[in-house]
Amino acid sequence: MNPIVKLMWKVTGRTELKIDADKCVGCGKCAKTCHHNAVEKTAERRYAIQVDRCVRCYHCKENCPKQAIVSK
Repeated sequence: MNPIVKLMWKVTGRTELKIDADKCVGCGKCAKTCHHNAVEKTAERRYAIQVDRCVRCYHCKENCPKQAIVSK
């Protein structure tokens, strides 16, 4: 990952995101609202955030109806 981007996230307080599988209901709103295609459906039919594509815009987190997207 780009060290400048990492530093920017640290300075702005943006942390890595993950999806809490226990809270996720599989609605897919996170994937639909991600403009960087960082949220994908896995083989287990769950959703996961691809950290190498995530720019920490938090659109997925803001649009999750179950608050299943959490900061690491």
